[in-house]
Amino acid sequence: ALAYIKRQLELHIDGEPVRHWDLLEQKWKNGAFVFNTWDTELLNDGTLSIIRCNLPKTVTKIVVPDQIDGRKVSTLAGAALGDFKDVRSLTLPETITRIENTCFIHMEKLEEVTLPRSLKMDVFNVGAWMFQWCTSLKKVVFLSAPKYFPWAIFSHCPALETIEMPGTTL
Repeated sequence: ALAYIKRQLELHIDGEPVRHWDLLEQKWKNGAFVFNTWDTELLNDGTLSIIRCNLPKTVTKIVVPDQIDGRKVSTLAGAALGDFKDVRSLTLPETITRIENTCFIHMEKLEEVTLPRSLKMDVFNVGAWMFQWCTSLKKVVFLSAPKYFPWAIFSHCPALETIEMPGTTL
């Protein structure tokens, strides 16, 4: 049955075709597809941490939801969105207060990102190497003034030209 579906089904996620049939085979259970875009962890405060994105690695756009199953998304875990080398557009909701180490590592085609006002830019809530190997990253906009920049936040980002934050452009 799965071989027939492979030939007949054209699956789209966020408007993009899914070409990775091995991903779909892993999600085939009891005669139906089980596809969760986000793997999450319930935090002590009742909010969610996204620990992994299950979209095909070839997507060019990722929109992080502000809630999943009625619970607010507050955290992006380490490497949760890592290795999406083709992503050009990344949208983060105003519910994100914490981004952990290497969250966006190897987003090699990402050129610009805006970090939400809700992100607490301090030593406890922003991880090191956040944008490591984002080799096309040209501009980062902070909607709230950072109190802290983690170690190597922009490691191996040779294209970085502009960092904007309230009242300042670097």
